[in-house]
Parts: sequence; C-alpha cells; structure tokens
Amino acid sequence: MRYENDGSGVRELRSRIRVQTNAVLTAAGQLVFQYNALDEEMIVKGVQVLKKDGSVVIAGAEAVQDLSAPVTQLANDAYIGRNAGPSQTN
Repeated sequence: MRYENDGSGVRELRSRIRVQTNAVLTAAGQLVFQYNALDEEMIVKGVQVLKKDGSVVIAGAEAVQDLSAPVTQLANDAYIGRNAGPSQTN
C-alpha cells in the first residue's frame, strides 16, 4: 500500500496461480477482489493467462465484472422476503 500526501493511496496486487486440475480451474476461474465501493475505486490493469502450450491469453476490460459480495445478496433477499407481505395463494 502506498499513500499519497492528499490521503489517497494505491494498493497493487499481483498473483500467480498454477492450475493443474479442473477443480482448481473452477475455483480460480473467477478472481475475487474485495474493496469498499463507497471510498475505493477498483482498476484492473490486466489479466494474463499462460497456457500449457506457452501461448498467452489476455483478458480485456470486458472480462471484468463488478459484483456485490454474496453476503450483500443474502441480506437483500432476507429483507425482501421479510417485507413482501402475506403471500397470495389461490
């Protein structure tokens, strides 16, 4: 983490993941980075995949998805369920 004089900061993350099985591919197929959207901005500069044959696949900006954390979705579902009112059955 690098902080600037104005209070802003930069956090850089680099990872290498060796995928040797389909199970790992399933788990590592979606990279998840946590950040606070209220006061942080996430910028993905690039994702490169080095394949077994030596070729490189570069994922572009269109591959990036900004999703809410699963706990947020669970809380939202619970809130909607609690406030939906009585169910209608015919």
